[in-house]
Amino acid sequence: MAVNGKFYFVVVAMGFLMAQPAFASGYQFTFGGGEEFYSGVDNTSLAPNSAVDVHFGAKFGEPHIVNWVASTTLMESSGTADFKVSGTSTSLAYSLYGGEFDLGLRVTPFAHANHLPIEPFFGAAGALQLDSVKFGTTTSTTFPRTDNEYFGGYALFVGTDIFITKHGGLTLQVEQTDLSGTLASSTFTMNSNRYLALIFFEY
Repeated sequence: MAVNGKFYFVVVAMGFLMAQPAFASGYQFTFGGGEEFYSGVDNTSLAPNSAVDVHFGAKFGEPHIVNWVASTTLMESSGTADFKVSGTSTSLAYSLYGGEFDLGLRVTPFAHANHLPIEPFFGAAGALQLDSVKFGTTTSTTFPRTDNEYFGGYALFVGTDIFITKHGGLTLQVEQTDLSGTLASSTFTMNSNRYLALIFFEY
């Protein structure tokens, strides 16, 4: 487990406990999917590959300008990327299965109890991601065939809710994640730009 992963786990856990009073009434649930495109440089990222995402989220409390939000994103990616093998850059096939938990704040500038037809929003969240990565044939006996690691950081997001009914509709959301940790004992990032199309309903 990466050292910064422990730090962000504590941050997320504290934020969850602090948010408990806001969970008392009013929810908006979202689910859907999308795709994320990795960014970064060779040997320390999966760029320019992408991942397919399945996303579940929730907004807590009655409609306000600022609300707590939490989400879980599951991702799958496969392709070829450059990794450091015994200090040498080597192109390897990989397959990745991962999950990310985010907890943060969402700002809806025009929030209203009766809702506007379209409600734009933006926000930020602490993020913790766990990935299981399986590598293709390696050139070193010390390089793992499978590695499980935590990556910690933050996510920035912007989007809009499009109300089709009084309590439901579509959400279009773009996220930028900044996540760092280690992979195969080397510094690595899971930074990405994520594009999501979601269905939401309020309770």
